[in-house]
Amino acid sequence: EERFRCFADQGPPPGALCLLCQLEEAESDLYDRPTDGRQVQLSLGRLLPVRTSAVTHAWVHEECARWCPKAPKANGRQAEEEARLGPGAASEAVQRARRSKCTACGCKGAAIECCAWGCRRSFHLLCACVAGCLLQEETREAYCPDHAEVKLRQLQKEGKETRCPGEPVAQAG
Repeated sequence: EERFRCFADQGPPPGALCLLCQLEEAESDLYDRPTDGRQVQLSLGRLLPVRTSAVTHAWVHEECARWCPKAPKANGRQAEEEARLGPGAASEAVQRARRSKCTACGCKGAAIECCAWGCRRSFHLLCACVAGCLLQEETREAYCPDHAEVKLRQLQKEGKETRCPGEPVAQAG
């Protein structure tokens, strides 16, 4: 336990990649959407350690871990502690997600699952935003592009907030 806390306190080594999305901590926050060429702004957060076994660990972005199904729905320091201290719920959720293939890119680590009944599509957080999935911050529910429009209309009728991470950035000029 003490050894794991030391890793957490030291932070990730240079070049460390997120176990789920395979991106570094300091990579750009602007990404191009293939559907319309507009840019998406998304901060994946810093890398946090997650246990992968009794003696090993890996690193995951705060946001990638937060969007894992069945991960604790905590914010801030509590979410960080859950992700760091595994092998709790956050570590187990990351372990499950790292085996799921992304519908958009085909790589493993797809933590986000479409909540529409019967849909089996999964995405990395960045791929979900770039592909145009609907991601609801408040409930942490996600809908793939095929189901997003219907859900969005339903939420708007109910007067609920529909802003989600990764919405296209307004372009100047």
